[in-house]
Amino acid sequence: MRSPLLVALALVTLPDLGQAQEDEHKIPPVFRSLSFDAAKTEAKNDERLFLVDAMTSWCGPCKEMDRTTWIDPTLVEWLEQNTVPIQLDMDLNTAIKEELGVKAFPTIVVMKGDRILDRVVGLRDAEFVLEWLQGLRSGRTHADRLRAQLRSHFADEVELTYTEMVDLAQGLAGVGAFEDSLRMCQWLFENARNQRIPSGPIGLAVANLTSDLSQTTPDATKIARDMRDAFTTIVNERPNRADLLAWMRLSRALGESDLVVEWSKAQAKTDEGRKALQMGGPLWFGFLIDAGAFEAAGHNVIEPVGPFFSLVRAIKLENGEPDPVEEVGNGVRHSMAPTLPMIRRRGPGEPERTLAEQYDFQFRDDAGQVYAALLAASRSEDATKLADYVLENCNDKKAASLALVTWALKAEVFDAARDRHLRWLRASWL
Repeated sequence: MRSPLLVALALVTLPDLGQAQEDEHKIPPVFRSLSFDAAKTEAKNDERLFLVDAMTSWCGPCKEMDRTTWIDPTLVEWLEQNTVPIQLDMDLNTAIKEELGVKAFPTIVVMKGDRILDRVVGLRDAEFVLEWLQGLRSGRTHADRLRAQLRSHFADEVELTYTEMVDLAQGLAGVGAFEDSLRMCQWLFENARNQRIPSGPIGLAVANLTSDLSQTTPDATKIARDMRDAFTTIVNERPNRADLLAWMRLSRALGESDLVVEWSKAQAKTDEGRKALQMGGPLWFGFLIDAGAFEAAGHNVIEPVGPFFSLVRAIKLENGEPDPVEEVGNGVRHSMAPTLPMIRRRGPGEPERTLAEQYDFQFRDDAGQVYAALLAASRSEDATKLADYVLENCNDKKAASLALVTWALKAEVFDAARDRHLRWLRASWL
């Protein structure tokens, strides 16, 4: 029986030492230094469009647009003449985020007076943004353009490639045309099966746009359910990663995640089933952890240490250490990762951290989940390997050991490595 004291110790959150603000985000010069209300008022008074670039400091595509799109001379000139543009970090402006209905980043919202004219989501180049805005001036929205493409395709006026059709389905979803998008995906899905084209990309397109089926019509929900059932057959017969993820996301959007959880638990009992679980990759692992299915999540893990190479590299670079090298298979040595990991957004109540502290926190928290899952799956050797790697490479060893114990308690596998966990807890008080 677990001691309440152990639980309390394991759930201790250490104080954040040396808190510091991350480097201030540099806003491209085209954006005005005005509040949301002030910019909207000026746009009304001047009879110009009001443009909001809704972004976050941790969004990679947002930063790419800052480096390219928002400094394009032709676009900048047009924006200065025809709009009042501002850029807002949605993590710092949550009320405005809700008011504008922003759900993904980057999102560009254009208003005329108090009315939202249109929006586009995702990484866009300057040519696209300029053409879109010029169309808006004459009353043509992005949704109008996409629906025209859809009509032209079905009228055999324009022949779109498979990839272009999937992109069109996703674009329709991005502007809120969920039913049009779902119907497009359903048509694609049926034709893909007839022509033996991989169905995964279509399923992922559907899954991405069905994150909130409450916004769709009953007909659209039925389409999503029919496609989910079709993916269920595929998954049970010949699963692959794309189909698995589409099936999982569709089931979750329909509020039927239990179907996937129970399937995963059954797969975890056989060697063949475990191979199927591993196809799901990190997204499947996260889904199972959220569902509390730690044992099944443990069998999703292929290699316990490899996924954390990029975080360790980031930590060491922030420490001012040489770029590390890691042995990867057959004794061949490669640099650990070509890119640095994305910074996880700060959760409610979390303290501000320096970049080094944030990488360290992400490493120990993510690794703690994998460690607990490995213990739950009776993969104690892999769990020990990961624990040693975490304690060797985390800057804050005490916080790292407590994170590992905390996740073991959450997964109810504290006793699977009881002596080790007790040793870490005692050391945390020294």
